[in-house]
Amino acid sequence: MKLSRKLVLAFSGVLIVFSLLLILFENIFLDIFFIHQKRETLINTALDVQEIVENSDFYKDENGATVGTMNMMFEINDLSINTGLSIYIFDLNGEKIDNRPGSVRNITDFNIRVKDYGKLDSVEAIDNFVKDGGKIIEFKSDRQSNLTDIAFLGRTLKNGECVGYVFIFTTYASVRANTGIFNAFTTYLTLILLIVTCVGSLFISKGFVKPLKEAEEKTRKMAALDFSTKLDVKSKDEIGSLSISINKMSDELEKSINSLREANIALEKDIKLKERINNLREEFISDVSHELKTPISIIEGYSEALKLEGLTQEDVNSYADIIIDESKRMDKLVKDLLKFTQIESGFLSLDREEFQILEMINLSIKPFELKIKDKNINLDIDVEDVQVVGDYDMMESVFSNIFNNAINHVEGEEKTIKVKGESKDNKFRITIFNSGSFISEDNQSRIFDSFYKIDKSRSRQYGGSGLGLAIVKSIMETYGNEYGVYNTSCGVCFYFDLDLEDKKV
Repeated sequence: MKLSRKLVLAFSGVLIVFSLLLILFENIFLDIFFIHQKRETLINTALDVQEIVENSDFYKDENGATVGTMNMMFEINDLSINTGLSIYIFDLNGEKIDNRPGSVRNITDFNIRVKDYGKLDSVEAIDNFVKDGGKIIEFKSDRQSNLTDIAFLGRTLKNGECVGYVFIFTTYASVRANTGIFNAFTTYLTLILLIVTCVGSLFISKGFVKPLKEAEEKTRKMAALDFSTKLDVKSKDEIGSLSISINKMSDELEKSINSLREANIALEKDIKLKERINNLREEFISDVSHELKTPISIIEGYSEALKLEGLTQEDVNSYADIIIDESKRMDKLVKDLLKFTQIESGFLSLDREEFQILEMINLSIKPFELKIKDKNINLDIDVEDVQVVGDYDMMESVFSNIFNNAINHVEGEEKTIKVKGESKDNKFRITIFNSGSFISEDNQSRIFDSFYKIDKSRSRQYGGSGLGLAIVKSIMETYGNEYGVYNTSCGVCFYFDLDLEDKKV
């Protein structure tokens, strides 16, 4: 037998069995389900009635009977219409408290006969029956002795006290009428669907199309290099053989592509490493030439100062000491740049040692004293001498680069540089302010990039090459501390953070 014919017969058989079971279950269990739902509706309606009573007032009519307000009657009537249930509310004497027309005036008029309990022929009997709480009951009345009804019978409470009784009911006849209509409808609908489906399955079988669609979807994913899903092999026919072949091809392609990916990743890493080494080599040469300019210019300046007439021996000794210090600084600077290049390449971690921040700042500023004097700069240092943690040499390089940048860009009638320190959240922030022109937002976002210069002509005047602030960026990002620049009302502020020894300053 062909696969398509087998699938048509199997699908039609399953559908027929399912339809018969559906009709059978409807006839057996639908009544039970509807009755259960009615019970739930009765309970929920009783809760709604209780809420209406709790929020309503009562009064006595001209005959002395207890009557609810018109608003209360409207709410009860709307609830009855919405639920399809008959709702009656009685006072403590069993008298109906609403003025809706009807033959029932007292709760005993219903002549309630509760199944497996007996007749409730008085208010006292009813009160005794519901004293433990409202109940769902099945009952017969004298007026409808051939019909069994289902109802909720219970007390109504106001401010926690019993003020009467509520009786909500519906007939089993209405339930059976609803289930009968539903059964008839589903029976006819099932037969129609069965006929249509059987005729349609002669032309196309969903069971036959489904595995073909799965195979198509799998091949699409394979074309997109997704091999995460496998086809289920459930038969030994043509579809089963096709599924096995596709799964094998998927496994082989996945292995081959994974091998190519691994080789490609390794190749990319090698290329990036070579490019990084070449870039580091070029940057190292540029960094050395940039960083050596500052100490060389200082040595040159103090060497020329030694030729001046009228110098005291004390001045000579002081200038000579500065020249010696700068010579040592040049030697140390080369070593620092070597360390910096290693940090950039990820081959070296920065040291972490404790040192006094004010001592570092004073030593870092000392080589710039001649420049400060020549440019008539007002230098203000407001830094508390706290102990911080970091690489002393690298932090000195960070401060020196920013401070040198401030000297080169300070402007105004009163050229001012302010160095301020403040602690916050276990960090100590150094802020270096210089009076002068603002830095645009675009330049602020790029000023720490390598070789970036805001004013190239001015950079030539003070020997800048655009690497000083890039060194600051590299060191600070290695430490994971914040740094940056922002404008003030009369100048520019650069800042960087250091770790405190502890939170207590």
